[in-house]
Amino acid sequence: MLELACPRCHLSLPRDVWELPLAFFSILGSPSSGKSYFLSASLWQLRTILGQKFGISFEDADPIANHKLHEYEDPHALP
Repeated sequence: MLELACPRCHLSLPRDVWELPLAFFSILGSPSSGKSYFLSASLWQLRTILGQKFGISFEDADPIANHKLHEYEDPHALP
């Protein structure tokens, strides 16, 4: 099976990406301002709140691609 990739950055994309509506958000900031921590904390909150309040499962389509973000998730540092 052929792998799909972003035409702009060439990162591998899961096939589900082409079947679902997409939303893009830009996170801007100077180097070392906490952009990655903000993103990982936001994703952790989404996984927690969507499941508890709305019964929606929020999972990685490609856990390998998001491995770096998961490294920032420290259960002791997040609410």
